[in-house]
Amino acid sequence: MPDGALVSPAATTAYLDRCGGSRAAFERALLLEELAIFVFQWPPFAAYNSALGISRVHDRVRYLSERWFTITPGRR
Repeated sequence: MPDGALVSPAATTAYLDRCGGSRAAFERALLLEELAIFVFQWPPFAAYNSALGISRVHDRVRYLSERWFTITPGRR
Protein backbone atom coordinates (compact mmCIF):
# COMPACT_ATOMS: atom_id res chain seq x y z
CA MET A 1 0.00 0.00 0.00
CA PRO A 2 1.18 3.56 -0.47
CA ASP A 3 1.34 3.92 3.32
CA GLY A 4 3.46 0.76 3.66
CA ALA A 5 0.76 -1.42 5.31
CA LEU A 6 0.89 -5.15 4.60
CA VAL A 7 -1.36 -8.14 5.29
CA SER A 8 -0.45 -9.50 8.70
CA PRO A 9 0.89 -13.09 8.77
CA ALA A 10 -1.36 -13.59 11.80
CA ALA A 11 -4.40 -12.71 9.66
CA THR A 12 -3.37 -15.28 7.05
CA THR A 13 -2.87 -17.94 9.72
CA ALA A 14 -6.21 -17.14 11.40
CA TYR A 15 -8.02 -17.37 8.04
CA LEU A 16 -6.43 -20.72 7.19
CA ASP A 17 -7.08 -22.08 10.69
CA ARG A 18 -10.75 -21.19 10.31
CA CYS A 19 -11.33 -22.09 6.66
CA GLY A 20 -8.65 -24.67 5.94
CA GLY A 21 -6.92 -25.14 2.63
CA SER A 22 -3.41 -25.07 1.31
CA ARG A 23 -1.21 -22.29 2.68
CA ALA A 24 0.85 -22.26 -0.53
CA ALA A 25 -2.25 -21.94 -2.75
CA PHE A 26 -3.72 -19.25 -0.51
CA GLU A 27 -0.48 -17.24 -0.51
CA ARG A 28 -0.24 -17.48 -4.32
CA ALA A 29 -3.83 -16.27 -4.65
CA LEU A 30 -3.22 -13.41 -2.22
CA LEU A 31 -0.07 -12.40 -4.11
CA LEU A 32 -1.91 -12.37 -7.45
CA GLU A 33 -4.82 -10.41 -5.99
CA GLU A 34 -2.47 -7.75 -4.65
CA LEU A 35 -0.65 -7.54 -8.00
CA ALA A 36 -3.97 -7.23 -9.84
CA ILE A 37 -5.03 -4.33 -7.62
CA PHE A 38 -1.78 -2.49 -8.28
CA VAL A 39 -1.83 -3.15 -12.03
CA PHE A 40 -5.52 -2.67 -12.84
CA GLN A 41 -7.00 -0.46 -10.14
CA TRP A 42 -4.26 1.65 -8.60
CA PRO A 43 -2.88 3.66 -11.58
CA PRO A 44 -5.73 6.21 -11.72
CA PHE A 45 -5.09 7.01 -8.06
CA ALA A 46 -1.32 7.42 -8.40
CA ALA A 47 -1.67 11.16 -8.94
CA TYR A 48 -3.17 11.49 -5.46
CA ASN A 49 -0.16 9.89 -3.76
CA SER A 50 3.08 11.38 -2.59
CA ALA A 51 6.38 10.54 -4.25
CA LEU A 52 7.13 8.31 -1.24
CA GLY A 53 3.78 6.50 -1.64
CA ILE A 54 4.38 5.93 -5.33
CA SER A 55 7.88 4.65 -4.59
CA ARG A 56 6.46 2.20 -2.01
CA VAL A 57 3.96 0.89 -4.54
CA HIS A 58 6.65 0.47 -7.21
CA ASP A 59 8.88 -1.36 -4.72
CA ARG A 60 5.99 -3.60 -3.63
CA VAL A 61 5.00 -4.46 -7.21
CA ARG A 62 8.61 -5.28 -8.03
CA TYR A 63 8.83 -7.51 -4.93
CA LEU A 64 5.51 -9.25 -5.71
CA SER A 65 6.42 -9.95 -9.33
CA GLU A 66 9.84 -11.32 -8.34
CA ARG A 67 8.15 -13.46 -5.66
CA TRP A 68 5.61 -14.77 -8.17
CA PHE A 69 8.31 -15.93 -10.57
CA THR A 70 10.28 -17.47 -7.68
CA ILE A 71 7.35 -19.55 -6.36
CA THR A 72 5.96 -20.47 -9.79
CA PRO A 73 8.97 -21.42 -11.92
CA GLY A 74 8.38 -21.61 -15.67
CA ARG A 75 5.65 -18.94 -15.65
CA ARG A 76 7.71 -16.25 -17.41
